[in-house]
Amino acid sequence: MVKTRFMIISDTHNATLYPANSLFGYREGLPEVDVLLHCGDMTEEGGLHEYENTLDMLGNIKAAVKLVIAGNHDITLDSMHEAGMENDMYARALAIMTGEKARNADVTYLTEGSHKFALKNGATFTIYTSPYQPAFCDWAFQYASNQDRFNPSGKTTKYHEDISRAPIPDFGHVDIVMTHGPPLGHLDRTPRGSYYGCRNLQRAIARSKPRLHCFGHIHEGYGAERTVWSGVLSDYDDDGSRTSQAPVGHSIDGLNYVDVSTGSHQPLDYGHETLLINAAIMNATNQRSTSHGSSIWTSRFWKCKNTSQCFSNHNST
Repeated sequence: MVKTRFMIISDTHNATLYPANSLFGYREGLPEVDVLLHCGDMTEEGGLHEYENTLDMLGNIKAAVKLVIAGNHDITLDSMHEAGMENDMYARALAIMTGEKARNADVTYLTEGSHKFALKNGATFTIYTSPYQPAFCDWAFQYASNQDRFNPSGKTTKYHEDISRAPIPDFGHVDIVMTHGPPLGHLDRTPRGSYYGCRNLQRAIARSKPRLHCFGHIHEGYGAERTVWSGVLSDYDDDGSRTSQAPVGHSIDGLNYVDVSTGSHQPLDYGHETLLINAAIMNATNQRSTSHGSSIWTSRFWKCKNTSQCFSNHNST
């Protein structure tokens, strides 16, 4: 097995990296990792220059593979949003995120669905990505609260309309889930005590049981937790078959680390546990926070001679 290190960030909102000597965990000179994951909201309002700024920022982080999704603020990357329809803005924004500048920064922009990657160290992993979250004001990538985008037909509840086009796969078919929004009841609580995660996303994660689910969107929910699943999916289950939750991780110089790899102090029990990370670097007022640092996730994956036959075995963050 190959030990693999991930860095996870979200909700950068056009922010540049602080100087290397800053107290902020979102700064220049971040440690080199195998994979960088950005969970969306690269911009404030989808300006083309904001995407270019984001690529400049990502280009300064050392990672062989950099995977990025959009968020609700990246309105010009939503072809169905009015901002994307005006003046060819969707096509222009997409051209930036998939063009030469993105390639030079080693950035791969991902849309909704499952994707498989092979790393230079021989490890492989499958990641499901989606920028969608429950409707809020007039932002991008939204669906109604009574709609289920993440569970396939026959696996949604009778209370929700199935609108899935690329639902989250069943257990054993995906290692990592990266969405912009959180699942209900997991790192989604605001200071007023409200929970803004998605009930159907939470149901899908309980069904899929990935090793890692990372997201952002709710800035105040920043942090990491391990969740143990009961394996029971009722027709209407607020808890998503959760049996226990526990905060995890430790901070070093503003960077937050979690290691649940095989051989670590507390390895992840794949199939029974999921590590969840809200990686938003901003606080509730869209200001960069010294307590919101980049999250480092360490994992172990099987290494195979024929990478087309590889599958991931153990992860950590």
